Amino acid sequence: MDNRHRFIVGGLFLCHGMVRVGLGFMILAAHTELNFSAVMILFAMAVPSLFGGYNLLAGNASAHSILSIAAVVNLFDFPFGTVLAVYYYWFWKYQCAAPHPFKHNSASNTAVSG
Repeated sequence: MDNRHRFIVGGLFLCHGMVRVGLGFMILAAHTELNFSAVMILFAMAVPSLFGGYNLLAGNASAHSILSIAAVVNLFDFPFGTVLAVYYYWFWKYQCAAPHPFKHNSASNTAVSG
């Protein structure tokens, strides 16, 4: 199993979360007419992407549940978030068809003495 898609998906979710946080700070710094609660909603939408992307890159098994939430939130963020969500769901299906990437089977690497 090639882990390059895991790194791509994790990195894209991290970048997408950072862009949302940066956009929120820019809105706050610009003193626009937007309400403070709108910026907090933007930050809340970034949290699953940041934590899920980090956990996926770190190899934690909880990443899939967190990123499923982030992907649902991203479906409504057209066009980049929608593409990211579709890519994540393809990646998740691809991972489920293969052996679990975060569990190492040590029995397959040991020689059987007979």
